Amino acid sequence: IKCKFCLFKTGYKHLMKNHTASLHYTSVCETLVNTADDTRTYRCITCGTITESKQTAASHYVSKHVSFPTMRCELCEVDIAQKKVIFGSHLKTERHREYYRRSLRCPNCQFATLSKKALQKHSAAIS
Repeated sequence: IKCKFCLFKTGYKHLMKNHTASLHYTSVCETLVNTADDTRTYRCITCGTITESKQTAASHYVSKHVSFPTMRCELCEVDIAQKKVIFGSHLKTERHREYYRRSLRCPNCQFATLSKKALQKHSAAIS
């Protein structure tokens, strides 16, 4: 997917939405001008929310209307934004380490679970 406003390219729709919202504000909000006192506000093109600045409009758009894929930590049963840095940070949390200490582990790979059934299913799938 190629950006309509610059040379940015990506294979992911959600990354394009994030790029557009954070760099090309005009595509995510409509400028409203109050002619009485010459003030400007910005309306979200998706839901109509009105903000006082373009930056706030872009932040609103990204947080409310752009969805990011998630990764599921099978051990903790937590969904985490699919960014290696964030998932890597999760693996270092005390909660995850505690689950890992109590987990059943696959002898052939890094898979870990608290469920015997899940370990059996995993073992059957990889053998």
